[in-house]
Amino acid sequence: MNNKPTDPFNAFNFRVEIEGLLVGGFSECSGLQVDIEIEEYMEGGLNEYVHRFAGRTKYPPLVLKRGLTTSDTLWKWHQDVISGQFTRKNGTIYLLNTMRVPIIWWNFKNAIPTKLPSTPTPCETKCSRSSATE
Repeated sequence: MNNKPTDPFNAFNFRVEIEGLLVGGFSECSGLQVDIEIEEYMEGGLNEYVHRFAGRTKYPPLVLKRGLTTSDTLWKWHQDVISGQFTRKNGTIYLLNTMRVPIIWWNFKNAIPTKLPSTPTPCETKCSRSSATE
């Protein structure tokens, strides 16, 4: 019989830290992109082409699915948002390789949880954020 403790997060490829604390592992993550709207300007008398300028930068919601957490940090944070007494938080999403070592990560800033399931584990989390860096 193997008496070695096992890491409950080994089955999940994404680990999430909020303010430096590990809050869970997830098997799927989406929304790791930045979209820049293009504004078109048609100049009078110049019919051969349209000028295209960079417009607003948009960050889609981060969506974390099929997760596991041993902490109630996400749940408490979501409850704080519901009560109106919350702070936006910064965090990091790590993509792990087969050796469970981060190979790439994304930092997000000023996030708030906007959707959680009715039970803290297993969970799906959706966050709204104002910026992200890779």
